[in-house]
Amino acid sequence: MEAELRPLDPRLRTVWVLGGLIGALAMGGIAGAAEFLVAERPRGWPLPRGAGTALVVLLLASRAVFWSPLRHRSWRYGLRPRDLFLSWGVIWRVRRSVPRSRIQHVDVQSGPVERAFGLATLVVYTAGTGDADAHVPGLPAAEAEALRETLLHPEGPDA
Repeated sequence: MEAELRPLDPRLRTVWVLGGLIGALAMGGIAGAAEFLVAERPRGWPLPRGAGTALVVLLLASRAVFWSPLRHRSWRYGLRPRDLFLSWGVIWRVRRSVPRSRIQHVDVQSGPVERAFGLATLVVYTAGTGDADAHVPGLPAAEAEALRETLLHPEGPDA
Protein backbone atom coordinates (compact mmCIF):
# COMPACT_ATOMS: atom_id res chain seq x y z
CA MET A 1 0.00 0.00 0.00
CA GLU A 2 1.51 3.33 -1.05
CA ALA A 3 1.36 6.13 1.49
CA GLU A 4 -0.21 9.46 0.67
CA LEU A 5 3.03 11.38 0.63
CA ARG A 6 2.92 14.87 2.01
CA PRO A 7 5.35 17.72 1.32
CA LEU A 8 7.11 19.63 4.05
CA ASP A 9 5.88 23.03 5.21
CA PRO A 10 6.87 25.78 2.72
CA ARG A 11 8.31 27.90 5.57
CA LEU A 12 11.13 25.36 5.83
CA ARG A 13 12.67 26.71 2.60
CA THR A 14 13.14 30.06 4.33
CA VAL A 15 14.58 28.38 7.42
CA TRP A 16 17.09 26.46 5.28
CA VAL A 17 18.04 29.58 3.30
CA LEU A 18 18.54 31.60 6.50
CA GLY A 19 20.58 28.80 8.06
CA GLY A 20 22.74 28.59 4.94
CA LEU A 21 23.27 32.36 4.86
CA ILE A 22 24.22 32.40 8.55
CA GLY A 23 26.67 29.57 7.88
CA ALA A 24 28.08 31.45 4.87
CA LEU A 25 28.70 34.53 6.99
CA ALA A 26 30.31 32.47 9.75
CA MET A 27 32.62 30.73 7.26
CA GLY A 28 33.34 34.09 5.68
CA GLY A 29 34.39 35.42 9.06
CA ILE A 30 36.74 32.49 9.56
CA ALA A 31 38.14 32.81 6.02
CA GLY A 32 38.54 36.58 6.47
CA ALA A 33 40.37 36.17 9.76
CA ALA A 34 42.68 33.57 8.23
CA GLU A 35 43.28 35.73 5.17
CA PHE A 36 44.18 38.82 7.20
CA LEU A 37 46.32 36.89 9.69
CA VAL A 38 48.60 35.74 6.90
CA ALA A 39 51.30 38.40 6.79
CA GLU A 40 52.22 38.03 3.14
CA ARG A 41 50.31 37.04 0.07
CA PRO A 42 51.89 34.47 -2.22
CA ARG A 43 54.18 35.99 -4.85
CA GLY A 44 52.25 36.72 -8.02
CA TRP A 45 48.84 36.62 -6.29
CA PRO A 46 46.77 38.97 -8.46
CA LEU A 47 43.74 39.45 -6.22
CA PRO A 48 43.47 42.00 -3.40
CA ARG A 49 43.05 40.96 0.23
CA GLY A 50 39.49 39.93 0.94
CA ALA A 51 38.83 38.48 -2.51
CA GLY A 52 39.15 34.90 -1.24
CA THR A 53 36.79 35.63 1.62
CA ALA A 54 34.27 37.25 -0.70
CA LEU A 55 34.42 34.21 -2.98
CA VAL A 56 33.80 31.83 -0.04
CA VAL A 57 30.80 33.86 1.14
CA LEU A 58 29.41 34.17 -2.40
CA LEU A 59 29.69 30.44 -3.12
CA LEU A 60 28.15 29.36 0.19
CA ALA A 61 25.36 31.96 0.00
CA SER A 62 24.57 30.89 -3.58
CA ARG A 63 24.39 27.28 -2.45
CA ALA A 64 21.94 28.22 0.32
CA VAL A 65 19.72 30.26 -1.98
CA PHE A 66 19.60 27.83 -4.91
CA TRP A 67 19.94 24.42 -3.21
CA SER A 68 17.37 24.88 -0.42
CA PRO A 69 14.31 25.03 -2.72
CA LEU A 70 15.50 21.94 -4.62
CA ARG A 71 16.07 20.09 -1.36
CA HIS A 72 12.65 21.14 -0.05
CA ARG A 73 10.88 20.07 -3.24
CA SER A 74 12.40 16.57 -3.01
CA TRP A 75 11.11 15.84 0.51
CA ARG A 76 7.94 13.81 1.13
CA TYR A 77 6.66 11.79 4.07
CA GLY A 78 3.65 9.62 4.83
CA LEU A 79 2.26 7.57 7.68
CA ARG A 80 1.04 4.12 6.68
CA PRO A 81 -0.61 1.55 8.97
CA ARG A 82 2.67 -0.33 9.54
CA ASP A 83 5.39 2.25 8.90
CA LEU A 84 6.52 5.81 8.49
CA PHE A 85 7.59 6.33 4.89
CA LEU A 86 10.12 9.03 3.90
CA SER A 87 11.44 10.10 0.51
CA TRP A 88 14.10 12.76 -0.13
CA GLY A 89 17.15 13.64 -2.16
CA VAL A 90 18.01 15.91 -5.06
CA ILE A 91 20.89 13.98 -6.60
CA TRP A 92 20.89 10.80 -4.50
CA ARG A 93 17.32 9.81 -3.78
CA VAL A 94 16.42 7.90 -0.64
CA ARG A 95 13.17 6.10 0.12
CA ARG A 96 13.06 4.91 3.71
CA SER A 97 10.47 2.86 5.53
CA VAL A 98 10.60 2.90 9.33
CA PRO A 99 8.49 0.04 10.75
CA ARG A 100 6.23 1.23 13.55
CA SER A 101 6.90 -1.99 15.48
CA ARG A 102 10.60 -1.05 15.79
CA ILE A 103 10.10 2.53 16.97
CA GLN A 104 11.55 2.93 20.48
CA HIS A 105 11.05 6.64 21.06
CA VAL A 106 10.32 9.81 19.15
CA ASP A 107 11.64 13.31 19.84
CA VAL A 108 10.40 16.68 18.63
CA GLN A 109 13.28 19.16 18.29
CA SER A 110 13.45 22.76 17.17
CA GLY A 111 16.24 25.30 17.05
CA PRO A 112 15.78 29.04 17.46
CA VAL A 113 15.20 29.73 13.76
CA GLU A 114 12.72 26.84 13.44
CA ARG A 115 10.86 28.04 16.54
CA ALA A 116 10.67 31.57 15.11
CA PHE A 117 8.83 30.08 12.12
CA GLY A 118 6.66 27.72 14.22
CA LEU A 119 8.38 24.58 12.90
CA ALA A 120 9.93 21.48 14.44
CA THR A 121 11.78 18.32 13.43
CA LEU A 122 10.44 14.86 14.27
CA VAL A 123 13.30 12.48 15.20
CA VAL A 124 12.54 8.74 15.24
CA TYR A 125 14.73 6.20 17.07
CA THR A 126 14.34 2.49 16.38
CA ALA A 127 15.33 -0.75 18.08
CA GLY A 128 18.82 -1.92 17.26
CA THR A 129 20.33 1.46 16.50
CA GLY A 130 22.09 3.87 18.81
CA ASP A 131 21.38 6.87 16.62
CA ALA A 132 18.24 8.33 15.12
CA ASP A 133 16.88 6.28 12.25
CA ALA A 134 14.79 9.02 10.65
CA HIS A 135 14.25 12.77 10.72
CA VAL A 136 11.26 14.62 9.33
CA PRO A 137 12.20 18.32 9.24
CA GLY A 138 9.96 21.32 8.83
CA LEU A 139 6.72 20.15 10.37
CA PRO A 140 4.42 22.66 12.03
CA ALA A 141 5.13 22.25 15.77
CA ALA A 142 1.60 21.05 16.63
CA GLU A 143 1.64 18.56 13.76
CA ALA A 144 5.04 17.20 14.88
CA GLU A 145 3.66 16.65 18.41
CA ALA A 146 0.53 14.95 17.04
CA LEU A 147 2.60 12.70 14.75
CA ARG A 148 4.85 11.83 17.69
CA GLU A 149 1.83 10.72 19.74
CA THR A 150 0.38 8.76 16.82
CA LEU A 151 3.67 6.90 16.29
CA LEU A 152 4.07 6.08 19.98
CA HIS A 153 0.40 5.31 20.71
CA PRO A 154 -1.34 4.19 17.47
CA GLU A 155 -4.37 2.96 19.42
CA GLY A 156 -4.67 6.22 21.39
CA PRO A 157 -2.79 7.80 24.32
CA ASP A 158 -4.86 6.11 27.02
CA ALA A 159 -4.75 2.56 25.65
